[in-house]
Amino acid sequence: MTSINISIQGLTDRQSVIADILWNCQSQADADHIVRILGQEAEVVKAMIIAAYFDHITDTDLAKDLLDKFKD
Repeated sequence: MTSINISIQGLTDRQSVIADILWNCQSQADADHIVRILGQEAEVVKAMIIAAYFDHITDTDLAKDLLDKFKD
């Protein structure tokens, strides 16, 4: 997969740390574990990451694969 750099404006320092942790998760299970530990704030940051990531995707097959990865 091609490397993509995303930027989310307006995050607090804590949210930036959460975003870094979530972005570097190796699996959905890892991301889910972080969200369970950190709660609603992490869930919001996760949604923001997904939205920002989709802004960079033009290949619909790739988008579908990513959506499948993050389904709850």
